Amino acid sequence: MKFDFFRGNECEQYLFYRVPQVLFTDDEFRYISSEAKLLYGFLLDRTALSAKNKWTDEDGKVYVFFTQDEAKEKLNIGTGKATKIFSELDEIGLIIRIRQGQGNPCKIYVMNFAKPLSQAQTSENQKSEKSKMEVLNSEKGNSRLTKSESLKQIKRKSRPPKNVEGVEKRICRLLITLSLQENAADTLKQI
Repeated sequence: MKFDFFRGNECEQYLFYRVPQVLFTDDEFRYISSEAKLLYGFLLDRTALSAKNKWTDEDGKVYVFFTQDEAKEKLNIGTGKATKIFSELDEIGLIIRIRQGQGNPCKIYVMNFAKPLSQAQTSENQKSEKSKMEVLNSEKGNSRLTKSESLKQIKRKSRPPKNVEGVEKRICRLLITLSLQENAADTLKQI
């Protein structure tokens, strides 16, 4: 198949996904795969649509629904890769996924990396989201998790960043281990 040249402003006839350049230029995002960066662009596009349709929670935060099946179809990838790239975005903090349970898709908050949160705001937001999840789980009858399920969730959320090296990585592992022990003790008290 042969294609013609662009002339004038013909290139503006297409719709585009916006993928922020900083994801490719900033060292903080250097270790994210290209597929994950493209997925962030898809989620950003969906966020604009959600904002337009007033899909916000009670705090005014915009959320989206974007399933792994949608990611698989748009990116032409398999289940394992889709899971991995969602996890990449989740681990670095570009998205926050809230499980809805009962086979419903995750509610996804696409984070604005241009506006970093302070430590106090981050801690407050995590507590707020955790308490909301506890309420949601209790409303759906899922308030009790087995010990192994709780520990798996804690471990999944507590991996060290991939870009930390040497001594810093060992310190991160130590802090995570201590955090796991505290979280595990708290979880066991709840059960």
